[in-house]
Amino acid sequence: MELVAALGRDLRFAVRQMRQTPIVSVVALLSLALGIGANVAIFSLINALILKNLPVHDPDRLVQLAYQDPRGRSGNDSFTNPQWEYIRDHQDAFPGVAAAGLTRFSLSASGEARPLNGMYVSGRFFEVIGVTPAIGRGFTADDDRRGGGSAGPVAVIGYGLWQREYGGDPMVLGRSLSLDGHVFTIVGVMPQEFLGIRVGNTADVAIPFGTEPVITGPESSLDRRSSWWITVLGRLGPGQTMAGTQAKLQAMQPALREATTPQDWRPQD
Repeated sequence: MELVAALGRDLRFAVRQMRQTPIVSVVALLSLALGIGANVAIFSLINALILKNLPVHDPDRLVQLAYQDPRGRSGNDSFTNPQWEYIRDHQDAFPGVAAAGLTRFSLSASGEARPLNGMYVSGRFFEVIGVTPAIGRGFTADDDRRGGGSAGPVAVIGYGLWQREYGGDPMVLGRSLSLDGHVFTIVGVMPQEFLGIRVGNTADVAIPFGTEPVITGPESSLDRRSSWWITVLGRLGPGQTMAGTQAKLQAMQPALREATTPQDWRPQD
């Protein structure tokens, strides 16, 4: 009874205060309502665009890497290529790791240039994320060598581009594709349901990281330690926990930092 009486007194006091300052009270209530509404809208947008499962094998076992600053605050989820190559060559936290960087290409066909959404990806990208090409093959570690592997610069095109440009012709494999004026050989076609790693950004074509200098020449970002543009993904193995994986990644972090910190940075940075 005493609790009910106390709540009643508090409620009457609040009503009196609101009557004495009606404008302030209305503004406060509107701000609270807008804040709650904004949070709901933001959560819905994130749930629709980011939390939606990718059309890949066992998407709940696929994780994205990020790093924290020295004070433990959440940090960036983009990596440099030197960081990615170090992780690829030294990590033992995952059975497989993959990486991708979004970009834009110019498709040159019949003298007409058209923009394409593209991805630079790692050699085992499609294997690690669990995507089987509709026809042809994905990339191998050999394809991801600097300048191209034994098959030369190769590309895997999106299902939509395959339909638009080639009419779904299965003989597209082995044909040439001109990206920014450079010739790539088509070795595979992504499945229809796979549009890339970022919802809302459809990938028309993917090429290996190693062929990035073919496109960019002396402006290549592969050896730049201060060019953050790569998303790194890992696939958890059977029975593998996030806590154990996190511990392995953190143990690797000092060596990673030592090997990939930009040479012109001050030690305190």
